Amino acid sequence: MVLARVLGDKPEGALSFRRLIASLAIVVVPMGLVFVEPDLGTSLAFLMIWATMVLIAGIRWRHALLLLAGGLVASPLAWLGMKDYMRERLITFIGTLIDLEHAAFDQGYNVLQARISIGSGGLFGRGYLEGTQSQLGFLPITQSDFIFSAAAEELGFIGVGVLFCLFVILLFRVTRAGDMSRDDFGRLLTFGVAAMILFAAVANLGANLTLLPVTGIPLPFISYGRTSLLTNLAALGIVQSVLLYRLKYRY
Repeated sequence: MVLARVLGDKPEGALSFRRLIASLAIVVVPMGLVFVEPDLGTSLAFLMIWATMVLIAGIRWRHALLLLAGGLVASPLAWLGMKDYMRERLITFIGTLIDLEHAAFDQGYNVLQARISIGSGGLFGRGYLEGTQSQLGFLPITQSDFIFSAAAEELGFIGVGVLFCLFVILLFRVTRAGDMSRDDFGRLLTFGVAAMILFAAVANLGANLTLLPVTGIPLPFISYGRTSLLTNLAALGIVQSVLLYRLKYRY
């Protein structure tokens, strides 16, 4: 909401470099605090939200390239600042890309079991609470990190295909609310919410499909966890308020 106010109050035209840096300074504070908790995945979510909102606000390409170059230069410092478990997860991810079965004997056990669970579900799944990998304890953390793999085993390709479609419809509705907004503040706010949900969904699904490192980010509206659920529901309520504000007559 603060980013939407800062980026939305700009004059007509492209985003100025001064306002761009001011928005980055705002997001660096919560991002840094979450990083030192430590929580790499959620800190990257802040960066994703900011990048989406400045793109919608109209960032100049030369400014984008300058920030990208600065990020590449600072990446070694980010690697040195990571906790040991963060580095291990990234190294494990690279190892699973090279040889998943070999990596399973070290830190890649979880992602291997996730892939087995998804594959064993087949087209229609094994049935609700009938999955062998999840119910017998081979697949860990089935209530949050690997809930998609558990669902794929029990519901099959058809079931998770429906889940994908629901996420696409939700994101389409949120971005449509942004397009219908009567001001830049509402448009930036809704696209920021869309970026938050999209990043969490992609991070969780990518980890389950062994396409991304495991970050521990919950799958929105699906994973167990009251804080995540309340946050996402509150965000959708804010999107709904943007839709109500566009009406000529409001309650």
